[in-house]
Amino acid sequence: MELYRVILAKSNLAALPQAERSLFLLLGHASNEINVLSKLILMVMRKDAPPSEIANNVEAGQVCVLLRVLVGQLHEAWELFRKRVQANRPLHDKYIPRLDADGVAALNNLNRHRRRESPHQHPQQGRFPLLRRRRSYRAELSGGGRH
Repeated sequence: MELYRVILAKSNLAALPQAERSLFLLLGHASNEINVLSKLILMVMRKDAPPSEIANNVEAGQVCVLLRVLVGQLHEAWELFRKRVQANRPLHDKYIPRLDADGVAALNNLNRHRRRESPHQHPQQGRFPLLRRRRSYRAELSGGGRH
């Protein structure tokens, strides 16, 4: 992965048309949220053996909750990009041709994948069965010691 550092002065940002300025700020915000959630998931996941099955179940639950939020955020970011860039012909024509070969391939892959889904399918209920909302929850507590 290559990182690009973009230095954008306040005057340059103010000179952009309103639609582009708000798009850049919204995309930057979405990117920051996705990065924070991804790093938080990596931090919560245990690398060694859990001290107990209860701790393992709690940590797994935390990861599932964070994954749900991340999937929702990815979906929102995609919708933002789709509605504000791909559906806006002037922005599309200005920025999509600037993508490198990897960017074009990734965008084509995303577009192919998203076309296969039905338009009413929500990411948390369609393609991700492990993240579906449960109708009931059952808590299992076990442990040694006195009762």
